[in-house]
Formats: sequence, structure tokens, C-alpha cells
Amino acid sequence: MFTIPREIINRHKDNKPSYNRVYWILRDCLIDGNINIGEEKLTEEKIAEALNVSRTPVRTAMAQLKNDGFLQNISKGRVGLNEFSIEDKKNLVESSIVLESAAASYAAHRATDEDIEALKEINNAIRHFHSGNRDDRNAFSGIRDLHASFHLMIAKISGNRFLYKYIVENRNIMRMLYVEHSVTEDTYPHIIAPKHDQLIEAISQKDSEAAKIIISSEILNTRKLYMRGYSE
Repeated sequence: MFTIPREIINRHKDNKPSYNRVYWILRDCLIDGNINIGEEKLTEEKIAEALNVSRTPVRTAMAQLKNDGFLQNISKGRVGLNEFSIEDKKNLVESSIVLESAAASYAAHRATDEDIEALKEINNAIRHFHSGNRDDRNAFSGIRDLHASFHLMIAKISGNRFLYKYIVENRNIMRMLYVEHSVTEDTYPHIIAPKHDQLIEAISQKDSEAAKIIISSEILNTRKLYMRGYSE
């Protein structure tokens, strides 16, 4: 049965207009795993009833979610979560490497001292995530979002708004595909954070080639976090 957590509804209760509020509520449900891939067939009527709104803002929000790659048409008036094949996942990894290595290269030339400190602050929060949080869904969502925020910060520092746009779209899909059981005790403090340290150092030294290599390596090394069923 399709349900929407009250926490997510409250998170976006002040968003206007109404279609924007519906969009962000549904988007968070998808990213947080409140709607399971392959199990839900959504209708405008079902969502409108759950959110106590008319079908018009729901229709607009769902059109945007389809445009963003979260949803796909199943039949007339019905949509389901967009399912990604192994080939799709490989393409997502490859496109992320191309886009984010370019962003890291630009960032190495443009990062300010304030930018470097912001990256260090995010990475310190990632480093202090511990395994005791793994069974806490809110904690897991938080660390997952910190990981995405680190990469989006680099994209923003790049100064290329087109790169940033495409990286945001890729990272949104990655967040939706996150596989919680792939997170181990060592994942964040001993795998991701040290790689980020190397990346921050390369950017601070304005070494664009090293930055490209390091971020590409990190995406490859951590792909199992969001690539259920991915294999070489």
C-alpha cells in the first residue's frame, strides 16, 4: 500500500505552489526508499488522496518526476518507478566519471580557501559516521546525503552550471539506487573519507589531473553503494 511518511510531508509543508510541494514530497519518498522499485504502481488519484490535494498539481509533479528519470509510464493513467538495467547502471557509472572528473578538474583551478574548508567540513562529518548508525534509517539517509553533498559541492565549485545540472541529475538517481546493506563498518571512515582527503588535497594544490584520477577512482570503488546487481 502506498503511504507517505508524515515526516516527509511536514518537511515540505511550506513549499509553494502546490505542485512543487507534491514534487518534493514524492521525490523524497523515492530517494528514501518509501516506494519500492517494482512494487508500486502509482496513480494520480492515489497520490492526490494521500496528500489531500487535487489531481492537477499531482499530474504536474509526476510529469516532472518522469522528466527527471524517477518514474516511467506503465499504462494509461498509471506510472511506476523507473527500473534500471545492468547496462543502464554501467552507463550511469561511466557518465558520472566523465562529468565529475571534468568538474574536479575545473574545481582544481577555481577553488578558494573557503571552498576547501567547506569540503573538509563535509568530509569530517562523513568520517565520523559509525556502524552503530547503520540500522537508523534517518542516520543512513543523512550520511548518504552528505556523500552526495560532497560531490555536488565540487560540481558547484567548478563554476560550470551545465556540468552541475547534469551531475545533480545523476546523483539523484544514484541516491535512489543506494543499497543500504552495502554499507559496512569501514565504508565511510576508512574508504570514502580517505579518498575524499586525497581529492581535497589535489584540488587545493590545483592539480587538475590528480583530481580527475582520484574522483574517477572513488566513483568506481563505491559504485556498489548504489548499484544493486552491478557487476563488471
